[in-house]
Amino acid sequence: MAEEIGRKSDGAPPSSVDVPAVSENCQGDAACQKLLAESAGSIYKVRADHATGTGWVGPDGRLVTNYHVIMGKREITAEDNQGRVYRLGKDVAIDDVNDLAALGFVDGPPKGTKPLQIDTAPPKVGDQATLLSHRFGHSLELSQGTFSQQYTMADRVGTGDHRRHLEEQRAKWRTEDNPLNRDKDAYMSRTIYDFKIGGNHGSSGAPIFDKTGRVVSVVELQGLQDKHAWSIPVSSVSALLNESSSQGKFRVTAGYETGVSNFFNRVAGESKLHAVIDTAVPAAGILSLSKIALGSSGKLALGTGFAFLAGSTYSDGKALYNSTNWRDVLANGVATAGDAALSAGLAVRFAPQARSLSLPLLGVGAALKAGAELVPNHFTIQGIKRANNDPRPPFLDAFFRPM
Repeated sequence: MAEEIGRKSDGAPPSSVDVPAVSENCQGDAACQKLLAESAGSIYKVRADHATGTGWVGPDGRLVTNYHVIMGKREITAEDNQGRVYRLGKDVAIDDVNDLAALGFVDGPPKGTKPLQIDTAPPKVGDQATLLSHRFGHSLELSQGTFSQQYTMADRVGTGDHRRHLEEQRAKWRTEDNPLNRDKDAYMSRTIYDFKIGGNHGSSGAPIFDKTGRVVSVVELQGLQDKHAWSIPVSSVSALLNESSSQGKFRVTAGYETGVSNFFNRVAGESKLHAVIDTAVPAAGILSLSKIALGSSGKLALGTGFAFLAGSTYSDGKALYNSTNWRDVLANGVATAGDAALSAGLAVRFAPQARSLSLPLLGVGAALKAGAELVPNHFTIQGIKRANNDPRPPFLDAFFRPM
């Protein structure tokens, strides 16, 4: 098993400046310490609605990750090692067959971020491989191992009867005038690398470095036959960023939405479980606060109200602290002020002399919270369509669509 290093013992995210606490785990390896110092600040945790992955700043300043990380998602953000969150979705490029996406930072590249260098020469068997990723959404982790073999996708996914059936299918795909089947054949023909190194959910899109500190490959998915992940040649990233024929087939519609419109649009596209959770939690909080405002002092209403406010205050306060633009400062600042007014409205219920202030404070708090949701500070991807009025969705959307 590859040795995993780089996570701080206190769970705090490592900083691109505060590298020594991480580099102690490099065990005196100067090249490892140099890689961390130069690259950690250019690798981000990608959040796409409820999904997480890893992204890195490519040569043109856009963030590179797997397309499947953002597939079907609306609000895409990048979180740095200090917890600051940046909006993504400007100048989006997609390579749906090679499972890659490049997204520009909406407010421009974060200060101090520098693009990572790439080397398009394919790695050889036994070459050193160093992975930096946000595995399971954790703080940045470093894993070291080696590249073991180069495959085509078809070689990797099947053997025996399964493989023969796949080859029969591919022969049929090539004779049919079906764009989806042509994409399937291209997907099975593409080159991937097997590597003996750590990697799991949350590592999708992460860069793999060679011994010189250049990115040579990009993590894609967990292996089907064993626990080894596979990766994509960085030459596919270069083609994507250079707008070669492998991409440029999509028009991405994106823009600002209010919290209200974003909430309903996002919930409409979520799984039933996430939709129930995202709807039930605020509904329970609002119902409890309404009952309290109407004079109910039941323990259940008070307990639910306090729990809702505690979570809301923490979330809004953290978002305000990590705000990186004026829209977020305005929305999160107003929301935090609303939390404070609501909390004060609950607290004065226990002070007989000031109990008359409870209802006005709850009203002010509710108005501020509602107002915060009307600020257009959510930058979302609202649609991805092929150019030339082609009605087909991106290949991976169609390929992995539930039957």
